[in-house]
Amino acid sequence: MTTPIFTFTFLPLFLLISSIFTPITANNLISETCKKCARNDPNLSYKFCVTSLQAAPNSHGADLRRLGLISMKLVQHNVTNTRHFIKHLLKNKKLDKFVRARLDDCLELYTDAIPTIKQAIKNYKKKHNKDANIEVSSIVDASTTCEDGFEERPGLVSPLTKRNKETFQLCIIALSIINMDDLISALEEEDTNPPRRPPNLTEPRRHLDSAITTTQQPHRLGLFHEHPSPDIGSILTGPTTPPGFSNNCRGSSLGFRSHRGAKVK
Repeated sequence: MTTPIFTFTFLPLFLLISSIFTPITANNLISETCKKCARNDPNLSYKFCVTSLQAAPNSHGADLRRLGLISMKLVQHNVTNTRHFIKHLLKNKKLDKFVRARLDDCLELYTDAIPTIKQAIKNYKKKHNKDANIEVSSIVDASTTCEDGFEERPGLVSPLTKRNKETFQLCIIALSIINMDDLISALEEEDTNPPRRPPNLTEPRRHLDSAITTTQQPHRLGLFHEHPSPDIGSILTGPTTPPGFSNNCRGSSLGFRSHRGAKVK
């Protein structure tokens, strides 16, 4: 039997927010945020999340929204560095023809990812979270598409597996924080501008799903399909899956797969 996580009947909104975040201080925000991110998607390593955010400049003492910006800059650094690494690999004149073709594909994907993440950062700074979500999600697709290409030849070991996985996980962190920030904004807006209607203590408070807009799910480089955002309880405490991710990764040594269902090994 499932026990409800939240009840909105008589709990004032400011108390609800307080009950969620009171235990979180500036010193443990990274740890608590990573716990929520990892709980939202089993493909993300909690240790990887904590290590990545703690290593970033100015992350200590940052609030949640600042952590979101930091996570997106980590994505930017990762895709830029990976592009340089691919160009270095392509300098090898003895490369197998198939491998070279796959690296060329990945170079194009990561080259496109650089302006995409820059635009995502701009949109996030402007609080255009939905647009930032779409752009970061497209980079998730780029990493899995790159890895998928090497699987077309059975037994071939991708030289980019580690980097693709890191790109994937950094994007999960960014997307999870974007969703948390959306939730907090919706709660605060609801508290500041309550619905204009007569009080009715016998009616449970309406769920806040409607306050969160739908997100866009990426499907193979630039095509997106709308689907409802996860509910409030699942975003903060749930296990849920950020937009565009599969939580069914059995048989995948990396723990992530592409949107077309091909497992990354």
